[in-house]
Amino acid sequence: MIDQHTFLPYYAPFLTTSAYTNARTWMTGSTEAGVRVRCGACTNRVRPPKYFRSCPECGRENRKKFGETYWHRLFQLPGVEVCPIHEVFLEPSDVRLDPLSNRHKYFSAETARLVTKAHPVSSKISTHTILLNLARRFEWLLQQERLNPGLEFLHQRYQSLLTERNFATRAGSIRMADVRQEVVRFYDTELLQLLQCALPVGTGDGWLGHL
Repeated sequence: MIDQHTFLPYYAPFLTTSAYTNARTWMTGSTEAGVRVRCGACTNRVRPPKYFRSCPECGRENRKKFGETYWHRLFQLPGVEVCPIHEVFLEPSDVRLDPLSNRHKYFSAETARLVTKAHPVSSKISTHTILLNLARRFEWLLQQERLNPGLEFLHQRYQSLLTERNFATRAGSIRMADVRQEVVRFYDTELLQLLQCALPVGTGDGWLGHL
């Protein structure tokens, strides 16, 4: 249930080992509440989608195969804007997600008002390609069970990649101006805003500097 039906695999690689272990313990059998708080999800500035979202093509396939459709957890994650299987944009429903109108109510996808017209991703538009690749990476994350390499491993990996690409010196100093310029060039300002990852104008490097 935890690995295949919750968001924990999405957060797991970026938690300390103790935080991840404790989260699994609480979710498995503890009565202690507030797992989202302890994973940092509540204080994260990147918010979930405002409404439950669906893929029109997935909805059609679900009804054909199961007789009804359902909410896909991948589509409710921040940063996922397209369906990696059908390569179409996700569509908002009429069911509020952030915040939930009632945390203890079951919101059926079958009874929700869902968009049925699909809007395909264009391979000729670079931002569409980036969003598709991001969705595929998030899908891969959700398929990993107990992936928690630890923050020290991530730090070393980032440092190694930055050094390989000449964004860091051998001594470990980061050329932040160059990193920032490349991030903005690759994603562009509008896409960063869509992903809730806009960088501050002027001084400071925001989340990029903290990372």
